Amino acid sequence: MPDLEEKERMLATLSRAQLGSWVAVGRTLYFLEQNGLQDAEGTPWFNRLLRRLESLGQPVSPGHIYKVRRSFVFLFKNCGELGYTLDQCERAKISSVELAERLFKVDQKAGLSALGACLRQPKPATAAEIREQYFQTRSQAPDGKNKRNTAWESRKANKVELESKEFCLLDDLERRLAEMQRAMNERESKIEDLEGRLSKVETDAKSSGDDVNG
Repeated sequence: MPDLEEKERMLATLSRAQLGSWVAVGRTLYFLEQNGLQDAEGTPWFNRLLRRLESLGQPVSPGHIYKVRRSFVFLFKNCGELGYTLDQCERAKISSVELAERLFKVDQKAGLSALGACLRQPKPATAAEIREQYFQTRSQAPDGKNKRNTAWESRKANKVELESKEFCLLDDLERRLAEMQRAMNERESKIEDLEGRLSKVETDAKSSGDDVNG
């Protein structure tokens, strides 16, 4: 088990390059929360990770990190059974793995099969395919209730439809946030470039002035 010093070192060495992989972020959080959810001062490692991501210029919402945590634990616990190492799972899409984890709660065999499809290369299953399987499996799952109860069935159908719409909205929101983040990164890069050019112009101007005075 990692000690506090190892955890602090891992958090401090988390780099921007690693942030391109949700698996890397999930692995970091999983490592930090081993044998204790808080640091020496009682601050949750979850919050420490959020602050670290923000300091690296990649702020994310607590809700997204919760999703990363849940998806990573599911992936970590089951990838070996499917014949994959964790390093081989780096390219897996979190949207697909999260849906496979939800499916696993309804039907473990189907959930593992879906996870395997997410990890399949070179053509992994898409989130839309896993989502369709999830709702199909859920609609067929025994629930111990009277299937002839029309009112209950109607409420269940409405709930499933609402969840489907929520998934679509969340996917759209995540895509829009990713686009905004890319735009911000591009703007920051342009600003840095302009600042570099301005600094060079000022340096050249000062050098020319010195030559004239000399």
